[in-house]
Formats: sequence, C-alpha cells, structure tokens
Amino acid sequence: MISDAIALYELLTKKCKDIRIISAMFDFEGNRLHGDKNIVVVKNYYEDAPKDKAWYYSIKKYKDYVFIRIPVNPGCVVESPAMHDKT
Repeated sequence: MISDAIALYELLTKKCKDIRIISAMFDFEGNRLHGDKNIVVVKNYYEDAPKDKAWYYSIKKYKDYVFIRIPVNPGCVVESPAMHDKT
C-alpha cells in the first residue's frame, strides 16, 4: 500500500510539472498527526444509525485539489467508492 503511494507520488511529480502536491496524515479518530493544515477531515454520521455505531470520514473540499485517499492500514479501513462528500 505504501509502495503504491510512493509510486503515484513519483509519477505525478515527474510527469506533471504543474502539479502541487499537499499531504497530511491523520489518526483513526481523524486528528491530524502532521501535514498540510489546508487538509481538513470531517466526521460524518449516517442519518439512520446511532452516532456511536456508524460514521465515516471525508475530506473537506479545498480549492481545485483532488484528494486521493491512501489508507496505511487497509485491514481496518472500509471505503465505499459510491460515498459522496457532503462538505
């Protein structure tokens, strides 16, 4: 997983000279560990589930950036490709 992230970073920086890459790392509760302050994690709750039972995180939209999520522990990460950011 990490090697995929490194390969993607290298591809983008070598092939796309006009790209500016920002990054950040967050803990399992969505708290920033380090990285760009413009990347903000939002905790979202499902309407039909108790708040302590089901939630998901999204990244708040920022300017013209496209965010690529790269989980570093895929064993406990479930991400739905159909999930849309409501922020």
